[in-house]
Amino acid sequence: MSSEQRSIIEERIRAFPDVIAEMPGDLAELAEFLGVESYRFTRDGLEELVQALDAFLSNGNLGAVDEDQRIWLHTRMMYLIGEVLNERHGGHWSLQSDPESDFYGHYVVGGFRKDPDRLVDSAEAAHALLNEEPPRDLLGVIDRLGRGPASNEEVPVPRTVDSTDGTAQPQRQTLDLRAGVKTSGEPVYEEVLVDRLGNQTYRLAASPGLVLGVAAGDVIELEPADVSKFRILERGGNLAVHVHTERETAGLASEIAKLGGWLDGQVKNLTIFTVPVSAGFKEIERVFNDFARREGGTEWYYGNVYDPADGATPLNWWVR
Repeated sequence: MSSEQRSIIEERIRAFPDVIAEMPGDLAELAEFLGVESYRFTRDGLEELVQALDAFLSNGNLGAVDEDQRIWLHTRMMYLIGEVLNERHGGHWSLQSDPESDFYGHYVVGGFRKDPDRLVDSAEAAHALLNEEPPRDLLGVIDRLGRGPASNEEVPVPRTVDSTDGTAQPQRQTLDLRAGVKTSGEPVYEEVLVDRLGNQTYRLAASPGLVLGVAAGDVIELEPADVSKFRILERGGNLAVHVHTERETAGLASEIAKLGGWLDGQVKNLTIFTVPVSAGFKEIERVFNDFARREGGTEWYYGNVYDPADGATPLNWWVR
């Protein structure tokens, strides 16, 4: 990896939390532009928004759009395509940091329920669509991306928890979960990205950085008396790993990608990874220990291996 490539990856790693945080607001701007007054950042809202954007793009004169407007539209198309795929197929955003990948250095969506290893570059899909001559078919593009290159299956129309048939399906949002208590007694909360599955039931879409005991893929139920607290209903089979370092982590992210893991976020000197426990503790610890030895001042720990109450008792949820 060249120094220039490493610099690009590091900048995109640093920007990744901001990209995710800005997404709902940017999609709301797109909804306002398209006149979708009822838009909400939910599965139904995204499906309504993609219908409106499809109608706008179909025969629109994009040649009249200047460069700044094109960049504005491209960014929001990238977000919308990726989020619709995530909602329909249970995926998540990540930064592809494997130099051998065709998507190296790109924000991608993947980890789909039926094809967890496949990645989709929604930015490239948006770019290609913007450069097509009309009629353009955004809905068809998203359906083909959802099916994958080797499948001819029909993609089912998704429903939300508010659907008329009552079927509970994921609905992406954030929750303020309790992470601990300050010495003053004031509680500490973390905004965690989740998929709503049903009444007070959610699947974590990303591993938290402060809330311990859980990782991406875990299903939780909020406590009725205090919705910032929860109990775990089901484990998703993933380890949350927190790395505290001032060093560059692009190379580490590349190694984790080879284990099937991904970067979930970075805030100041904390980088959060999710790694399937199936990769094996020995191999996972080898990668992180090697990084810590190379990069002085680095510390790392699991976020969901030990009981948060004492930090020492193994939770053993991975034992079958």
